Amino acid sequence: MIKLFVSDMDGTLLYNEAEPHGRGITLENREAVLKLHASGVRFMMASGRDHFYRLHLEEEFGFQVDAIGMNGCNVVIDDEVLCDHGLTLQDTIDVLKALEDAPVEVNFLGINSNGDHVFQYVDREPYDRFYQLHLEGVFKYMSDQPLSEWVKDTTKRPFNKLVGLVKSIESRDILLNFFEERFGDRFDVIYSGPENIELMPKNISKGQALLELMDLKGYKPTEVACIGDSMNDITMLQATPFSFAMRHSDDIVKESSHYVVKTVAEAIDMVLKYNRGETSGL
Repeated sequence: MIKLFVSDMDGTLLYNEAEPHGRGITLENREAVLKLHASGVRFMMASGRDHFYRLHLEEEFGFQVDAIGMNGCNVVIDDEVLCDHGLTLQDTIDVLKALEDAPVEVNFLGINSNGDHVFQYVDREPYDRFYQLHLEGVFKYMSDQPLSEWVKDTTKRPFNKLVGLVKSIESRDILLNFFEERFGDRFDVIYSGPENIELMPKNISKGQALLELMDLKGYKPTEVACIGDSMNDITMLQATPFSFAMRHSDDIVKESSHYVVKTVAEAIDMVLKYNRGETSGL
């Protein structure tokens, strides 16, 4: 029986085929999550977003939501932060130095477990778009101070991860290779969407966080289902036999999962049928 359902956010729970660049939860997905919760299955977010986004979900669904935040840097269960993995101040300084030679136009964003979001260029997109999301309550805090100034204050909490934001998949892949060549032995360099890369602490991932959570709470791999759509979801998809990739995912993501679905609602429907004994497997 599936006891825990773990969902990625952007490109997954927040994906709407009719509006690919939207960030809302469709009525179909919302009703499916509520039905899942009513059946007794625990729902958990696993996202590149900070763990405070769970509070936004709690308002949406009306129940307490656990979280794997910032790709595994934070795990929050019953409102208790169980871990806080991150980069050092020097890591950020070194990345900003390398940014001077970046082969494509990019804006870098630092995020920490306080919910601070700090861009290097506040006069370059997507700062304004993120600031609007902050005003809507999606992000806890947005600084108008550049990253290069922020890191001069050593009393500030270091960032858990750094995100490079570009304007196309082509630019993303160029930037991915650029930072992999320079920092691949120091960070995990991944992407979590078509227009961004992420610099993560080594060996910190959604999958590692999920495995640690399963061990802590006593979940068997066959009692956990998860769903995602991007490179940062692969380790999580490999952690359980009940893993789903979104249909629009890259092939490398689909190959790491056991099932491919169009929506989160479709995956939840399969899980509920399995739990009711209507199918011998998913």
